[in-house]
Amino acid sequence: PVMEGFDCWIPATGCDTSGKVMPVTAYPHTEGCSVTGGYVYRGSLIPELHGHYFYADWCNGWVRSFEFAGDTLL
Repeated sequence: PVMEGFDCWIPATGCDTSGKVMPVTAYPHTEGCSVTGGYVYRGSLIPELHGHYFYADWCNGWVRSFEFAGDTLL
């Protein structure tokens, strides 16, 4: 891959991002190593989590979530 998160790993290519969908967020390797999966909760059982995108880190086993308010990542 040319990109990992927002970082270019093959700078000689110029990191052309045309045609690529860039991430909305990223975290450093000090916090984990690999985003695994992802799901937007649309249920009603836990209303405060409605619309949150849940994802896990393969190496550390934690699960986190984030949500948007308009164009702002919360």
